[in-house]
Amino acid sequence: MLIGRERERERIDKLVADARDGRSGALLLHGDPGIGKTALLDHARSAAGGMNVLSARGIETESEIPFAGLWDLLSPLLDLRDRLPAAQATALGQALALEASGTPARFAVPAAVLGLLSVAAEDGPLLCLVDDLQWLDQPSVEAVVFAARRLQNEGIAMLLAMRDARARSGREVDTAGIDRVHIAALTPDEATDLLRREYGDEITGPVAADLVAAAAGNPLALVELPRALSDAQLGGREPLPPVLPAGMSLDGAFRRQLAGLPEDAGQTLLVAAAADGGEDVTHLVAALKHLGLDERALDAAESAGIIVLEGARVRFRHPLLRAAAYHAAPPPERRAAHRALAETAPEGAASRAWHLAAAITAADEQVARDLEAAANDARRRGGHASAARAFARSAELTPEPAERARRLLEAAIDHVAAGALEAAEHDADAALPLQADPLVRTGLQRIRAHVLIRSGRPEEGAQAMAEVAADVEEDIPPLASAMLMEAALGRLLTGPASQALEYAERAYALGKGVEVLEGIGDVLVGYAHVALGNAEVARRHIDAREAFLLDADPPPGITEAIAGGAHASMWLEAFDRTQRILDRLIELARNDGALARLCYPLTIRSQLGFRRGHWTAAYADAEEALRASRETGQQSSVAYATQMLAEIEAGMGRFASARAHARESLELARGTETPVFGPYARAALGACAAGEDDTEAAIAEYERARRDLVAIGVPAPGELFWTVELVELHARAGDIDRAKEEVERLARLVTPAHPPVHQAQLARCRALVTSGDEAAKLFETAMEHHAASQTPFERARTELAIGERLRRGRARTDARTPLRAALETFERLGARWWAERARSELRASGATQVRGEVPVADVLTPHELQVAMIVAKGATNKEAAAALFVSPKTVEHHLGQIYRKLDLRSRTELTALLSGQVEGATA
Repeated sequence: MLIGRERERERIDKLVADARDGRSGALLLHGDPGIGKTALLDHARSAAGGMNVLSARGIETESEIPFAGLWDLLSPLLDLRDRLPAAQATALGQALALEASGTPARFAVPAAVLGLLSVAAEDGPLLCLVDDLQWLDQPSVEAVVFAARRLQNEGIAMLLAMRDARARSGREVDTAGIDRVHIAALTPDEATDLLRREYGDEITGPVAADLVAAAAGNPLALVELPRALSDAQLGGREPLPPVLPAGMSLDGAFRRQLAGLPEDAGQTLLVAAAADGGEDVTHLVAALKHLGLDERALDAAESAGIIVLEGARVRFRHPLLRAAAYHAAPPPERRAAHRALAETAPEGAASRAWHLAAAITAADEQVARDLEAAANDARRRGGHASAARAFARSAELTPEPAERARRLLEAAIDHVAAGALEAAEHDADAALPLQADPLVRTGLQRIRAHVLIRSGRPEEGAQAMAEVAADVEEDIPPLASAMLMEAALGRLLTGPASQALEYAERAYALGKGVEVLEGIGDVLVGYAHVALGNAEVARRHIDAREAFLLDADPPPGITEAIAGGAHASMWLEAFDRTQRILDRLIELARNDGALARLCYPLTIRSQLGFRRGHWTAAYADAEEALRASRETGQQSSVAYATQMLAEIEAGMGRFASARAHARESLELARGTETPVFGPYARAALGACAAGEDDTEAAIAEYERARRDLVAIGVPAPGELFWTVELVELHARAGDIDRAKEEVERLARLVTPAHPPVHQAQLARCRALVTSGDEAAKLFETAMEHHAASQTPFERARTELAIGERLRRGRARTDARTPLRAALETFERLGARWWAERARSELRASGATQVRGEVPVADVLTPHELQVAMIVAKGATNKEAAAALFVSPKTVEHHLGQIYRKLDLRSRTELTALLSGQVEGATA
């Protein structure tokens, strides 16, 4: 029975009770060593009577072995693996070395973990306990935390325990998004009660008071400190040591317990501490015999309560006991213990290399090779964080500088794959001063430039990447081509686009003869011309590579170029091609479990949906892109997704959330040095002001957005869009002269090669500053261009302008037809304030019954929208869950909410409803 902890027990009991009722949740317990986290996990286990309980514990010596923690947690469930989607089953099998080697995408294994837990919960509620999360291997931590964040309605309770940062060493653990409970010290009364329960009358009142003060409310200290005192001291017949509060720390108490064991037991415990559960009893006994120690010495330690036998493994009762046993021995004895464990390890065991590394004091090429082999194994299984640390440790033990630099390069590559960009930069910085092979040096410089581009310094990174490419373009043109492509993509985030064009043209020339490089180079040339407003040249390059864009499988590092080709196609109004490219990229990323690869194409597809008039789908895509970008730590992608959400929300009239997203995007654009997103976010602020009839503020925002975009040298397409807005705003304000000036500017921007929507916008803007028959002809021209375009929002704006002109010209009956058409489109899109404007005009024309349908996006949450769109495409619950990185139960729960909110009874009805409002729904 726990003393105190009522609040904590209530939280845990509710978590377990919710799981029994089919709801899920996760809770992180954090606090100092010995504060009672493990006891609370034991309480949860007791409260979960009848539930299936899974458990794992982080072990410091296993923290470098990839997926060791997942194996402990999931091994009882592995016979359920065949109930997972094939891609998830394969990824999990590769990670746990259950099938042929392969390298799953970074988030494929975490998605499979969530899937496996969900499958297990179908047979009854499930409790997952993970102790000492801070010592779990990094790939396992990533998978467990990923699953914890996504639990919703599966009937799973997950309880994690972790030391506070100030009380632990090693890596940080990002647990953002998981509910946390800090485990504080016991009160003096609770501490006294605990001491009495454990020791009864053995301890006199004054001694008890001293121990309570010394323990400072730490339960483990209260239990362990008395064991280091004599019976006479506990009974008050002899004085306590004068330095009890400061000197008799928890570690000191544990060391005193160990000191009372026979010498052989102490040496045996040292070997056990060096292993600490990482090896089974058979291996531990072999290591003891290798050192001439008797395995029976473990009996004394077990009788003293220092170790326990759990299955086939020996565990210390508490991690601090293990630390005391290990650090009490002199360094030579610790190294001997590790060597014995290494030399008796099973053939191919991953722990062997790490034990060898702990057994030496100087560089050793053979040990470095063993660690490199372990790193390559971790890499093949997708454990990139573990691989990176193994490569880095291998480099530390490498005597020859050139080989050390090569291994540091390998470490940096895996740190990038694991999303640890700062660590990758550190690896590169450590290796560059070393004498290295020219190719290795190029690789290091490339990694460093890549990190700069991805971590908020894209201008510096693009310049550095171009310089590295220049160094190798004569000797290795294809390598230089690939690097220049990445430099071009970096420049498109910062401007000027002319520099991106220069890089792309060089990349294309250097990639001649290599099909994929030629294709990507040509696409990037076209993309840069789009950003410069050169529509005719851009179309020539992009159209020529249509087949490539639809089928190419580009090498890692420049896959964004294919999405960039889709982006360019969108601005050229090749919408069908854009949709096909993006749907393919998104489907591939979902199938591979590659969450990070979803961010950019999802946001572009959101923009495409917004342009094509599929606002509900666009909103859901942007929201998913934002969640994926946050989860994968891609801050520039967060800036893009928030900017897109702001633009859609402004159009929908959700001004408060639009402003919040716009301001976040502006801040991120500054922080990540990606200024291309800032002007578009500022334009969303202009749209909000326009929707609230604050014309002066709207004009100021649009003018600044245009000025900022032109200043960085990436003028298109924003300059054109916002000039259109400024024409209308000045015209509405009655300033026809300013409006005409903007029309003249727009006429210079729109060439005959620009797509139909821009021709229509130009004709509409000219009509707004013209009168009489000429204006009518211009409106007619605009509508002819709209007929060749797939941009219903822009068409509706023209229809609204026509209706307004007719009504004001007292042709009220004629005005109703275009006004009704505009209203119908605005309502279908969810463009509230535009719809209200059209509705007001219709009323003024004498029309009645002008109320329309409510958009689905006004009824469903973004998560529900995403589920609805995927299910409407024919996906099963399991397929939808895999695509969205959630569990089938979560999909089932959302579907129930969707049916209730929309008053539907079947998937057929859902599909029929969405076909009217959400064309182009998610793949």
